[in-house]
Amino acid sequence: MIFNLLDFSHLPFLHPTTVGGSADYAAVLPKVERKERGVRLTKWVPNTEPPPYSAKYSDYPAGARVDRWMYYDFLVPGVLLMDSGMTPAGAGGQDKHRENAIAFRGCQALTPETEDSTHYFFAHPHNFLIDRPEVTKDIHAGIVHAFEEDRDMITSQQENLAQDPEFKMVPLSVDAALSQFRWVVDRFIEAEQQTEGKGGASATVV
Repeated sequence: MIFNLLDFSHLPFLHPTTVGGSADYAAVLPKVERKERGVRLTKWVPNTEPPPYSAKYSDYPAGARVDRWMYYDFLVPGVLLMDSGMTPAGAGGQDKHRENAIAFRGCQALTPETEDSTHYFFAHPHNFLIDRPEVTKDIHAGIVHAFEEDRDMITSQQENLAQDPEFKMVPLSVDAALSQFRWVVDRFIEAEQQTEGKGGASATVV
């Protein structure tokens, strides 16, 4: 699950009709920063095609290009906080007011159940057409559909990996966010084990 959430490159390929985007959007790598409890990914792509999922809610002219942003914190123990959206191309910017924006603020929480199963809780509020409950329901349905696309891919990957328990994955440069997050997780585990080894309660690293 973490592999999927920290890899933006899959969005245009796995989610072309929902939360994905164009090839030029996929080509832009996010900026990755290590935080105390996880990582922050920042992606800003000006003058690109809008994702179908968001475009249908906007009043932008047909064929209009947009500026897209995504700010994404993934924190231990497994909570994702996301600020994403788009404005008409040239109307906004990284340090500008988001004029006429289609924006979302997402929260997703992973809660492991077993070694190979996880509960997935989420909320995906939006800043537009909030007086129309049918829009909120449609957004929810679209997000669930995207999650189902993820689930099918993740399930297949897990089945393949299970065929060879000795298989070792090698991180690439595009896996910087995953590598950084795993470093943070290992740090928390080490601190917890050190405390338990001394007979104390589980540690919380802050």
